[in-house]
Parts: sequence; structure tokens; C-alpha cells
Amino acid sequence: AALAVAQALDTLPQTPPVEALFLCAIMFTAWFGGVAPGLLATALSILAFDYYFIPPTNSFAIAFKDLSQVVLLAVVALFAISLSAAQRGAAESSRRTRDDLQVAVQELERLNKALQAEDAERKRAEQKIRDAERELQLTIDTIPTMAASYRSDGSLDFVNKTWRDYTGL
Repeated sequence: AALAVAQALDTLPQTPPVEALFLCAIMFTAWFGGVAPGLLATALSILAFDYYFIPPTNSFAIAFKDLSQVVLLAVVALFAISLSAAQRGAAESSRRTRDDLQVAVQELERLNKALQAEDAERKRAEQKIRDAERELQLTIDTIPTMAASYRSDGSLDFVNKTWRDYTGL
């Protein structure tokens, strides 16, 4: 495509530099195809540029004075390919990182749900314990005799209502 456009523009009186068209084709190829297609596009572009646009035209011969144009095209093309490769590498690394982060987020969401379920179960168990303690306290408080429990050091641990009413403590 670059060769066809360059040849069409070559017929105009003030022709823009065709190297830019070839360079655009190389960058496009490297961007969408990768390094190997970019290098192939560079080689083909240099050959087409040499054959059709460097005197003597329709020949692969290069005069020493025109060699700098070909070398400059090759250097700029290789630079564009390396930038494209670096961008592709960064984009791939970014995709991998994003995918890894998505997996980590999903794992954290799963763990969060498990922790929420565990927390809800713990709260239910604590409520059951409080209810059982309240029921036990009520049962012990309703017996008509004094009931008390002491720790091993002799300090008071638990008393019922009858004991509290009798002692006033």
C-alpha cells in the first residue's frame, strides 16, 4: 500500500518524502503484527525504496551518496519496531497483571464472603450462649434455696437471687 501511494505521489510536481510512507507502513505492521512482521516490512520497504525511488531506478544498485537515505530509513524503522515491541511487552505485562489482580480480587471476595458467613455464625452462637446463660440464671434464681459458687481461692463466683435477697448483697 505504501509503495502504491508513493508511486502515485511520485508523479506530482512537489513530491513529499516517500520514506515517511514506508515508515508508516513499517510502524503499522510492527504495531499490529509484532517484531517479525515489522522486520519483514522493513526489509521489503528498503528493497522497494531502493528499487523504485533511489537512482538508478528499477535497480538495486545504490550510489554511496544515496546510502545514507537507506541507512536512515532502516535505523528509524528499527527504532519504531523496538518501540512497538516495548509497547506490546508493556501491554502484555499490564494484561497479565490485570488478570492476576482480577484473580486475587475474586479470591478476596470469596474469602470475604466466607468470613462474613463465619462472623454471622459466631454472632448466632454468641447469642445462643447469652440466651442459655440467661435461661440458666433464671432457672437458678427460681429455686427456693440459696445457691452459690466459689472459686478455688475462696472468692465468690456466682450466687442466685435467693442468696442475694437473704444476704442483701
